[in-house]
Amino acid sequence: ITLEEAAKIAYSAASPTFADFDLQAEARAVDGPIDNGYGLVFRLSIPRGDCDLPAVLLCDLASASPLLGLPLRLAFSSEPQQAKAYYFFVSSDGYYTVWLREGEQGESRRLSTWIPSDAVRQGLDATNTLRVVARADRFQFFINGQQVPLCIPDDPTSESTYFGGECLDGQMVDTLVDSTIAAGQIGMAATSTLSGGGGVQVEFDNVIITSPQPLAEGDQA
Repeated sequence: ITLEEAAKIAYSAASPTFADFDLQAEARAVDGPIDNGYGLVFRLSIPRGDCDLPAVLLCDLASASPLLGLPLRLAFSSEPQQAKAYYFFVSSDGYYTVWLREGEQGESRRLSTWIPSDAVRQGLDATNTLRVVARADRFQFFINGQQVPLCIPDDPTSESTYFGGECLDGQMVDTLVDSTIAAGQIGMAATSTLSGGGGVQVEFDNVIITSPQPLAEGDQA
């Protein structure tokens, strides 16, 4: 994935839709600024470009039968929908973050702000193995085999702040709980920043997705 301009996001997504999953991939930035972001996109919901109905199945039915097309369009709102998704990024200068993209204009909001971590291998050409485990509305995140905590704000409408090793006006948690998107596609993603600029180039390999392991008895995660 290559991003020539600053403050942009690009992704490459697989076709299947997943609810619960255990996803991991190897990723490394090979060119551009170390002030970058790269990682995993999941629960990605992309509107069909040739159909404004709220589900792929309805679009298929409308296409297959012209007699059904008009009743379906009358029954459901035809307002255009923007893509929604979660993103798990690391940066080449040693940070990680989790974003949610939603809203009518597809705005991105940081569910957990950029947090420095020794788990991230820094620099260009450094390979990081990233993993997300999703079970219903609960998500856990791993970098090179180490689970990393998130800084979640007390006010769900605001963004978190991490400073001096502390999560300000929020809580450090091992599990993100969010029900905004129930299912969607998975893929690889990268972002450029305003401060770092464009020229970000990232390579991905060894993408593996399986069913998540059952929770142990009594596990509240």
